[in-house]
Amino acid sequence: MTTPYKVQVKLGGCEFQAEGPQDVVKEDFLLFLDAVKMQSTSRGPAATPVSSPINESPQNGLPGGRTLSDEALSRVFMVDADGQVSLRILPRTQQREADSLLVLLYGFRFLVNQMDVLVGRLRRAAETSGLTLDRVDRALIPHVELLTKGGQRVGSRWGLNNRGIVRAEEIISGMLE
Repeated sequence: MTTPYKVQVKLGGCEFQAEGPQDVVKEDFLLFLDAVKMQSTSRGPAATPVSSPINESPQNGLPGGRTLSDEALSRVFMVDADGQVSLRILPRTQQREADSLLVLLYGFRFLVNQMDVLVGRLRRAAETSGLTLDRVDRALIPHVELLTKGGQRVGSRWGLNNRGIVRAEEIISGMLE
């Protein structure tokens, strides 16, 4: 059994964290470095903070590394007072359950700042959104290369890696067409 390859880096206001096969992690890290380089060159010599209103356009990337606007997110997600995320609309894709869970993980990450979501909370979010699942882990099998997983059984936590974030944004864009 091989041990997973782990990388965790902070560069200024940007953060990268990955775990998995070495070649996949290295590929994601190179994409991260390219994104950081593009972000720093688009700001010019006088760098502004990431939360600055200047950076609120899709060309520059939005706070937290996302590319979707707040308006787009509000059309797709609802967040209740307890921080529970749910979908207003479901994806119209062949892998509806897996894609919905991927999009929910994206919502947890960028709307309530929760990088890893407990399996029970993710299941409740799916049920609130109108999905019926036997098991979350089985529903996520089509996207396993886009996810991070920790814990065991009811203590399992799921999150998105960098490629998962990109794929979730593609699914959300398709939902909004």
